[in-house]
Amino acid sequence: MKFFPVLTLLLLSACATVYDLDNRMPDARYVSAKSVPVLTQCIHGGMRSLGNAQVEQGAETTWITLTTQTGNPAARVTIRPTQTGSVVLARQTINYSLGSVIQRCL
Repeated sequence: MKFFPVLTLLLLSACATVYDLDNRMPDARYVSAKSVPVLTQCIHGGMRSLGNAQVEQGAETTWITLTTQTGNPAARVTIRPTQTGSVVLARQTINYSLGSVIQRCL
Protein backbone atom coordinates (compact mmCIF):
# COMPACT_ATOMS: atom_id res chain seq x y z
CA MET A 1 0.00 0.00 0.00
CA LYS A 2 2.98 2.35 -0.36
CA PHE A 3 1.61 3.54 -3.68
CA PHE A 4 -1.80 4.59 -2.35
CA PRO A 5 -0.73 8.16 -1.33
CA VAL A 6 1.05 8.66 -4.63
CA LEU A 7 -1.94 7.41 -6.61
CA THR A 8 -4.30 9.64 -4.64
CA LEU A 9 -2.07 12.65 -5.26
CA LEU A 10 -1.98 11.94 -8.98
CA LEU A 11 -5.76 11.59 -9.18
CA LEU A 12 -6.33 14.82 -7.29
CA SER A 13 -3.85 16.72 -9.43
CA ALA A 14 -5.92 15.87 -12.53
CA CYS A 15 -8.83 17.88 -11.13
CA ALA A 16 -8.55 21.57 -11.95
CA THR A 17 -9.74 24.22 -9.57
CA VAL A 18 -11.26 27.60 -10.37
CA TYR A 19 -7.94 29.12 -9.28
CA ASP A 20 -6.11 26.87 -11.78
CA LEU A 21 -8.40 27.95 -14.60
CA ASP A 22 -8.14 31.65 -13.74
CA ASN A 23 -4.34 31.48 -13.72
CA ARG A 24 -3.80 29.85 -17.07
CA MET A 25 -3.72 31.52 -20.45
CA PRO A 26 -7.13 31.79 -22.13
CA ASP A 27 -7.94 29.17 -24.74
CA ALA A 28 -9.89 31.81 -26.68
CA ARG A 29 -10.49 35.56 -26.57
CA TYR A 30 -13.49 37.33 -28.08
CA VAL A 31 -14.46 40.99 -28.40
CA SER A 32 -18.04 42.22 -28.60
CA ALA A 33 -19.85 45.55 -28.81
CA LYS A 34 -22.49 44.16 -26.41
CA SER A 35 -22.58 44.97 -22.70
CA VAL A 36 -21.45 42.59 -19.95
CA PRO A 37 -25.02 41.91 -18.69
CA VAL A 38 -26.30 41.08 -22.20
CA LEU A 39 -23.38 38.75 -22.92
CA THR A 40 -23.61 37.14 -19.49
CA GLN A 41 -27.27 36.25 -19.95
CA CYS A 42 -26.71 34.81 -23.42
CA ILE A 43 -23.51 32.87 -22.66
CA HIS A 44 -24.91 31.54 -19.37
CA GLY A 45 -27.98 30.24 -21.21
CA GLY A 46 -25.80 28.45 -23.75
CA MET A 47 -23.48 27.00 -21.12
CA ARG A 48 -26.44 25.68 -19.10
CA SER A 49 -27.27 23.48 -22.08
CA LEU A 50 -23.82 21.88 -21.61
CA GLY A 51 -24.15 21.29 -17.85
CA ASN A 52 -24.24 23.07 -14.52
CA ALA A 53 -23.20 26.70 -15.09
CA GLN A 54 -22.98 29.24 -12.27
CA VAL A 55 -22.57 33.01 -12.56
CA GLU A 56 -20.40 35.06 -10.21
CA GLN A 57 -20.51 38.87 -10.24
CA GLY A 58 -17.53 40.99 -9.31
CA ALA A 59 -17.21 44.76 -9.27
CA GLU A 60 -16.46 44.93 -13.00
CA THR A 61 -15.91 41.30 -13.96
CA THR A 62 -18.38 38.47 -14.40
CA TRP A 63 -17.42 34.80 -14.37
CA ILE A 64 -19.43 31.83 -15.59
CA THR A 65 -18.16 28.46 -14.41
CA LEU A 66 -19.24 25.18 -15.97
CA THR A 67 -18.78 22.20 -13.68
CA THR A 68 -18.67 18.48 -14.37
CA GLN A 69 -21.11 16.01 -12.83
CA THR A 70 -18.62 15.51 -10.00
CA GLY A 71 -18.56 19.25 -9.28
CA ASN A 72 -15.11 20.00 -10.67
CA PRO A 73 -14.75 23.12 -12.85
CA ALA A 74 -14.46 22.17 -16.50
CA ALA A 75 -14.64 25.61 -18.10
CA ARG A 76 -14.65 29.23 -17.01
CA VAL A 77 -15.65 32.29 -18.99
CA THR A 78 -14.56 35.75 -17.86
CA ILE A 79 -16.45 38.78 -19.17
CA ARG A 80 -15.07 42.29 -18.66
CA PRO A 81 -16.25 45.67 -19.90
CA THR A 82 -14.24 47.69 -22.39
CA GLN A 83 -14.77 51.24 -23.64
CA THR A 84 -16.72 49.95 -26.63
CA GLY A 85 -18.37 46.79 -25.28
CA SER A 86 -16.90 43.68 -23.66
CA VAL A 87 -14.06 41.20 -23.84
CA VAL A 88 -14.72 37.50 -23.25
CA LEU A 89 -11.98 35.07 -22.18
CA ALA A 90 -12.63 31.32 -22.25
CA ARG A 91 -10.59 28.73 -20.37
CA GLN A 92 -11.41 25.04 -20.26
CA THR A 93 -10.00 21.73 -19.11
CA ILE A 94 -12.47 19.60 -21.02
CA ASN A 95 -13.29 20.30 -24.66
CA TYR A 96 -16.83 21.68 -24.61
CA SER A 97 -18.35 23.62 -27.49
CA LEU A 98 -17.78 26.95 -25.76
CA GLY A 99 -16.60 28.68 -28.93
CA SER A 100 -19.90 28.17 -30.71
CA VAL A 101 -21.88 29.15 -27.60
CA ILE A 102 -19.90 32.38 -27.19
CA GLN A 103 -19.87 33.26 -30.90
CA ARG A 104 -23.69 33.02 -31.08
CA CYS A 105 -23.85 35.66 -28.34
CA LEU A 106 -21.37 38.15 -29.74
